[in-house]
Amino acid sequence: MATLTEQPAAMVALLTEMRPAVAPRWQRRIDALLAGDVAAQVQSIVGPICWMRCTPRQQQILVAFQTYANEHGHPPTMQELADTLGVSKVTIFEHVGAMEQRGVILRDKHKARSIELVRA
Repeated sequence: MATLTEQPAAMVALLTEMRPAVAPRWQRRIDALLAGDVAAQVQSIVGPICWMRCTPRQQQILVAFQTYANEHGHPPTMQELADTLGVSKVTIFEHVGAMEQRGVILRDKHKARSIELVRA
């Protein structure tokens, strides 16, 4: 999946034009999208409080999740996250469970590719 900066100039121009008219939290989201900064994009989605409550490894998982979703158009499986980060699937399950309890993500335990970031 292409980033917004690779999209037609009209899309970038539209986002740039509407940025001053929206609330600050939406301005941060637009900035993150235009810059292609995945960590800032995730932080703008889940909010700074949820982001700070996550451990550094959980933040890496969130960034890997969003990067995969941006590139492929759908969320990754637990195994794909594990492969991306070079850890075991059990480790991913533990971190995802902790983030789910903290309210950072939602998922259906009986369905693959069901992780969603909770919007702040």
